[in-house]
Formats: sequence, structure tokens, C-alpha cells
Amino acid sequence: MMTTIDKDRHTYIAQSLLALLMLVATMLSAQTEATSNFVAKYSTAESATMAVTDPIVINSCENGTGDLTSHVASTQPSNLTITYHTGSPATDSNRISLQQAQNAPVGTYFVAFYSENYGGCYSPTSSPLYVPKCLQNACPEETVDLTNIADTSTNAGSGSLEWHTSPLPDRTSLVTNSQAVGTGVYWAVYYDEINDCYSPVSNAVAVNIEDCTPCTLPGATGSTNLPAYTGITTLKRGTDSTWVNTVNNSFLVLESTEKGFVPTRLTTSQRDAIGANTLEGMMIFNTTTQCLEFYDGTRWVCSERCN
Repeated sequence: MMTTIDKDRHTYIAQSLLALLMLVATMLSAQTEATSNFVAKYSTAESATMAVTDPIVINSCENGTGDLTSHVASTQPSNLTITYHTGSPATDSNRISLQQAQNAPVGTYFVAFYSENYGGCYSPTSSPLYVPKCLQNACPEETVDLTNIADTSTNAGSGSLEWHTSPLPDRTSLVTNSQAVGTGVYWAVYYDEINDCYSPVSNAVAVNIEDCTPCTLPGATGSTNLPAYTGITTLKRGTDSTWVNTVNNSFLVLESTEKGFVPTRLTTSQRDAIGANTLEGMMIFNTTTQCLEFYDGTRWVCSERCN
């Protein structure tokens, strides 16, 4: 038999549990309301405070990365943090660090707001930011063949592989001749003609066309005429050692009527193996590209074109 004390004890426990459940429900409601308020307040991802200044983040061809932070407005609402993500919607799992955002490899990225005050949640993401793969023509070619790219980073599907000038492909953005494209940004995609639909696009590819016009600039002239003192000749000069002094403004004079000057001949692989010992002004003849090249301090440049 339950006594009055037992009844009171059970009543107290039931009331306590009910109060606890009501407290939890209130907290969850407040959390949901805070999240809803945050999403509602910052539902416009293209707001001025988080505008993507340029959807194409041109990367460095030397290291293949781009700085996402330089293409996003620098200000944001108080108590909010701009975050960078590899997918949409924004989550903790696809968030990348600020350092990673400043050295982002080729890919597609998104920007969002994050706030601890609104339940530790993210706003809707911005429009995509693209870090493209960098391609450049090899003179004398004045175009780039996109079909030579083996990895287009798009899912193979039914239909034919196409290249487009927009990440939102349609028939107006189709590249008609992908074997000879000029400067621009391109995306690969598979098109299913029967169902009139597209696969997801590949990573962006940025093409830069360098001028292949041979240099025809005149040589430098001046009033100072200092004679050369070092020379190599195959001509029979006899005891005449002053012939080299007749050539002004030269460090070294080579003279012949039957021989040519042959610089160091290397393949591209052999040239690249020089590595850290490469010096500004170094010159070789590249037997792979059949080009006289010099190192400008940053890269090897073919002497066939003006830079």
C-alpha cells in the first residue's frame, strides 16, 4: 500500500521531470529561433559585406595556388567571421583554415558567415570562387589544345565531353573548337544530347596566350665606345693582337667565317634538374622545344618572343 509520503515523493519527481523537460524544450526553441534569425538575417549571400569581388581567382602558375581572401570584401558584420569552404552548404567538415584559403589549390570554393552568438552556425554560402588550372601556349603555337588535358576533374557520364566558357553551361557557352582556344577561362562538362542535360563541370582552366612575335627591337646604342679586350678567333690574325680592340662595347668577341656559337644543349628535364643552381641570365638551347632559352629570375623564357 502506498502511503501519503510515497505519493508526495512520486508527485515531486514527476513535477521535477516535467519542469526539466520544459526547460530543455525552451532551450531548444531558443536555439532554433537563434539559428532561424541568423539564417534569415544573413540569407542573402551576395550582400555587400560578403561580396565575391571576382569569381575567378587567377592562381600563380609557378605554385598552382590562389588567394581566396583577396577576392572577398574585407569587412563583415560585427561578431561574425568569414569562413571558406570546399562545398555548399557550409559545414565544419568542408571548412578550410585561413592559411589554406590564402594558398588554395585548383578547385571550387565557397564563402560563408559563421557566428558563435547564433548557435555556432553558418549562413548560406556565396557564389562559387574558382581557382583554375593554369595553361599557356608554347611558341610558335598561338593557341592551346584543351583536349590534351587528361584530368578534367569532372565525372564521366553518358554523352560527349565538351568545353564551355561558363560554369553554368548551355549551348551559347559551348566552345566550338576546343583544340585551339585563346586567352580565357574554360570548364569541361559531359553533355547528354538525348536528355538535353549536363554533368557537373570540371575545375576551371585558365588559358593565357603569350605573344609569339619574334623580337625585332633595335640594339642599344650610346656614345660610350669602350674597346673589347677578350676575343676568340679562327681567322689567321698572325701577330695582330689588337683586332679585338676594334670591337666596341663587348665583353667577349667571337670571330669566325666557318663556325657558329653553340650554347649548352639540354632537354627540358635536364634543364629543370638544375634546380636551385639556376641563375638569372643563364642561357641554354632547349633540345625538347628547339628554342634558345634564358632564365629571367623566375622562369625560363624562349628568346623567340618578346617579353
